[in-house]
Amino acid sequence: MLTPFGKLVRKLRIDKGESLKDMAADLDLKPAYLSAVETGRKNPSTRLVESVVARFCLTHEDKAELEEAAQLSRDSVKINMEDFCLQKRQIASSFARNFDSLSQDEMNQLSKLLNKQT
Repeated sequence: MLTPFGKLVRKLRIDKGESLKDMAADLDLKPAYLSAVETGRKNPSTRLVESVVARFCLTHEDKAELEEAAQLSRDSVKINMEDFCLQKRQIASSFARNFDSLSQDEMNQLSKLLNKQT
């Protein structure tokens, strides 16, 4: 799943006609790391954001947009449900869809349930 930062970086790269491998080499990164950032498996570091800004000579506005996208990407939670059974997938999806509407009481109950000492 592409994160906001991943989408912007991939667009910049493709618009310039660069391969992921070439961009990674120019930024002194491993292609696997850059790919992981683009696809949301890794969070973008501050160094990477600064390197992308410098590499593409971004305007102040574009830099601000990239920094905001990086922060949004860092704040997101990613769950790889590839090996989950159907029930676990349904629970995780339902939780994500309803997270914003949870009451304080429901959050307290969930917190107790999830942090229960065994």
